[in-house]
This record gives sequence, C-alpha cells and structure tokens, in this order.
Amino acid sequence: MRIHRFLPPVRTLGLLLAASALSAQSPSPLTDEQGAWLAERGPIRMCVDPDWMPLESIDDEGRHVGIGADLITAMALRGDLRIELIVTRSWPESEQLARQRDCDILSLASASTERRRFFDFSEPYLTIPGVVVTDLDVPFVRSTDQLADQTTAMLRGVSSIAEIKLRHPGIRIVEVANYEEGFSLVQSRQVFALFGNMASISTALQRNHIRNLKIAGTVGLDANLRVATRNDEPMLGEIFATLVQDLDPQTIQRITNRWMPVRYEHGFDYSLLWKLLPWALLAIAAMLVWGFKLRRLNLALAAANARLREVSRIDALTGLYNRVPLDEMLEAAADHCKVERKPLGLAMVDIDHFKAINDRYGHAAGDAALRQIAATLMRCFADAGFRVLRLGGEEFLIIGQDVEPAQFGAQLEALRAQVADSPSQFQQHNIPLSVSIGWIASVPDANFSPEQALRRADAALYRAKAQGRNRTLGD
Repeated sequence: MRIHRFLPPVRTLGLLLAASALSAQSPSPLTDEQGAWLAERGPIRMCVDPDWMPLESIDDEGRHVGIGADLITAMALRGDLRIELIVTRSWPESEQLARQRDCDILSLASASTERRRFFDFSEPYLTIPGVVVTDLDVPFVRSTDQLADQTTAMLRGVSSIAEIKLRHPGIRIVEVANYEEGFSLVQSRQVFALFGNMASISTALQRNHIRNLKIAGTVGLDANLRVATRNDEPMLGEIFATLVQDLDPQTIQRITNRWMPVRYEHGFDYSLLWKLLPWALLAIAAMLVWGFKLRRLNLALAAANARLREVSRIDALTGLYNRVPLDEMLEAAADHCKVERKPLGLAMVDIDHFKAINDRYGHAAGDAALRQIAATLMRCFADAGFRVLRLGGEEFLIIGQDVEPAQFGAQLEALRAQVADSPSQFQQHNIPLSVSIGWIASVPDANFSPEQALRRADAALYRAKAQGRNRTLGD
C-alpha cells in the first residue's frame, strides 16, 4: 500500500460492541469459501468520512465512532473480519484513496453511476432523509422544485450533487467543506438553502447552538447508505453483501438510538397535561384511524398507478420498453452526458427482410424472431448504462450513456454477428436472421436535439441497408 505523507499512521479498528447488539454464539453467515478467502487475504483497509456525526467520524484518538462505526463493528464480529482504519482529513480524500485502491472499503457511501466505475455496493443498510435548511422566514419546502433558480449549498463530494445538477439544472450548487460553512452562507444570505441529511444536520445545528435557521422540509434526496467495496475484488463485495443482509433490524435500531437519543425537556406543567390528556388522546386516536385508512388508500392508488404506468411503457411481445418512454429516456441520458462530458450512444437496429419472414412462415414465426432478437439485445447490452426499446415493427433502438465510441461500435458488431449466427427455430423451420445497424456516438452540446440525433442514427441505418444489409455502420 502507498503511504501518503499527509496521512497519520494506520490504526487498527477496535471491535467493541455491547453484548446486547448481537449474539456471538450464532453461526457466521459467510460460506467456507468466503471464510478461506478472508483468511488468506489479510486485513481489510477501510476509509470513512472523518467528520459526519452522528453517522460517523474519526475522534481525537483516531478511532472510528458513530452509527456507521458500530454497524461495521457488528458486521466485523459476525464475519470474523480484520479491519484497519485509514485515518483521513476529509471525505473527498477518503474517496480518492479508495479509488486508488489504497482503501478496500468505504463504510457509508451512496451509489452513483460514477462511483460504480470503481466500487461494488451492498444493499442500503441505513437510510437517512434528505432535508433543506433555510432562514426562519422561508415557508415549508416540500421538494427541490421549489428551489429552482436558487443558490444552495451542499457538502463537497456527496453523490447527490450530480443528481441535482441532472434533474434540476436551474439550481446553482455551492460546495462547502462542512455544515458549519453552509450554515454561515445561509445566515449571510449568500445562499438560499443548505442540503444535507436529517441526522447530521440536526446534530450540527444543536452542536453549534444555531437558533436563527430551521429545517424547512424534506426534499426527496434520501441518503441510502451502503458499504462500497473495490470492484476488482468481487469476493469482497459478496462478503459485505452477505453481512449487510445478515444485519438484524433490531440491532440497527438499537445502534441508531444510541447515537440519536430522545431528549426530554424539564419544567413542564404536568397538571395541565392531565387536564388535557383525555381530549388529546381522543383526537390523536381519531387522527390515527383516519390517517391509517387514508394511507392505505393512497398506497393502493399509487401502486395501481405505478403498475398501469409501467405496463403502458412495456412492449407486450418482447418485454422491452416501447416508444412511450423514448423521449424521457433519451433526454435523461443526454442531460447526464452533458454534465459528465461523455458521449451519448444511439443505435437503430432493423431486422433484414422481416416482411419476407412473415409472408413465407406466418406472423407467429415473425413474432418468435422478434422475441429472439429482443433477448439477444438484452444479453449484449445488459449494463445499467444502456436502455433497449422496440420502436415498432422490426425496428429497435439502443440508448447508451458514457459510451466509448470504439467499444460501442464493437458491441454493436458483436450483436450483428450473434444474430447472424443464431437462426430462429420455429416449428420445423430453421429461419436465418440478420440485422442492419446504424449508430452515432458523441458528446451532446448545448444545441442537442433528440429528434436530430434520432435522424442521424436512422440515416446511418439507411446507408447500412443500402450497402447490402447485415452490416453495422457508424455516422
């Protein structure tokens, strides 16, 4: 491991947890293969956020403390892991060391497209609501839509910065080193608001005795925190995925309560409480019953609407997306590529001589061919960065973000070859298949037009068909 001059010495993580938090007698959830791999590998180096209480931090003695520290300790005990803490000065420094493979895991990290280039992620084991802090005179904030054209502060290095820039390009982001700097900017009216997570924001407001700011509402940017593991060691990711799944919800709740205790204020007039209590309980009971019924109705309605919306977006024959979400998917991918300055890939795929298949073998044979090619498309472009749609008839579209043009062209050529080598088996017939493909790949500029991009890909497809079909041609 490369030791950086600015890093203090590596310190071993103390595996201390209250006995009530877990049962040491229960068998390890890891397989024999995973246990043997750990025994051969040696200590797991961990980087953390050194100043993110109550979620986690590094204290004055160089120890990992907070909710995340206790949960990692619980996992370490269950899996018999040897973990070493790499002491850093900031979260960006921790993430950079992990990307350089000087750390093996990040204890609490949100997944993002960019981070998945370097890390595998467990399922979320801690979810903290996202909130916005403003002046006292600002009305209740229900969503980020209310912050359009405003300047807001966010912690430097958090993954939700890219998400906000993508979804709400009108919101101007100022990155700050810590919440205290963000509070100061809000107080001086240099920014309108500060984004953060509920746990850390509440702790920082209380720790700094700030009374002229408020949490103005939740904004739908919940922090779904996971263990991030270096993706060049997939076994490490499997191990932490197993340990996260093994975490007992009661253990998580006890640990969370330990670091976020409920406090009661003294000096209350209890005689008044006893006078009002019966009426208050009656009102609360009525509200709870009504709220429960209303919540059930809303959940059922939301689920039905979600199912209807999803069904309307899926092609019944192939299981691929249909034309309905095309504009939404294409614009989202283009916006992402603009922000990241990476190429957007589009490929039109057309089945050659499809009408002849229907005419000679019947429409059932044509449907079987469509399903076979759809399955091939999904296998060849299974990565999360791609979307595959059936535009109608025998025509398909592939949308890819952050593509490398040469690699994208090679994938498309591999798709063409695979289709050509796999005739459709229908009843007693062996039906040869081929496709023609036209594609483009470029970084969208300020004048990007979805319609123009589709026309370019379609023009490339037309040239591929004009040159004899069963070929791949880039613009």
